Amino acid sequence: MRSRKLAFLALTGVLILSAAQRSSARQEGVVNTTLLQSRANLTADLVLTEVPLGLNSSSSLVRVAWTPEVSGVLKYSALPSGSDPANYPYELPASSLETNQPGLLEFYGSALPAGVWYAVVVSGDDHSAEFTIIREADESPRMIAPQTALGDSGIATNAPTFSWEPVAGVPFYHIILSDTPFEVEKDEQGNTITRGANIIWQAIRNLDPLPHARSVRFLR
Repeated sequence: MRSRKLAFLALTGVLILSAAQRSSARQEGVVNTTLLQSRANLTADLVLTEVPLGLNSSSSLVRVAWTPEVSGVLKYSALPSGSDPANYPYELPASSLETNQPGLLEFYGSALPAGVWYAVVVSGDDHSAEFTIIREADESPRMIAPQTALGDSGIATNAPTFSWEPVAGVPFYHIILSDTPFEVEKDEQGNTITRGANIIWQAIRNLDPLPHARSVRFLR
């Protein structure tokens, strides 16, 4: 088996979506793409006309609009919670809103913790269909191992274990191993992409019981 130098590693702290969401995001570059025309939305008490798309950073202005134009509040949950507003334990406080008017709420991404949130708009006994808000993490995970310095001989094994400090609210981590230098950046739609990578190995690691660190082993 031919050995390849482990030259460059990117351990990204951006959110990696669940399998179903990854499929949607890969095809369209966004989430909630089919929601507005869905039967669930069009038959709801409050019909959503605008919902957030893709990843939202702390500085992103998030808009949620609906008809009829009545006052409403945004309730959200860490899990899909169905059609009963009582299943959504969190409510976005009025103090976090930039715009709070009948039929429209606007707020910055910083009003929500990092994570994937499932939300509804509630007005009295009426409510909207469920939609997704993805709040991007503000920081990247700190690499624990392996670590090498410029000029060192490199990693002395062809099966290293990568480990890192987790970032609060980030449920998945995408590890990319490339034998060329590359950059992680955003495209015009705000999607996280890599430029210049020649990927020789990659993995997606989800949450596990380890309280202080995450790890995954490279096998080649």
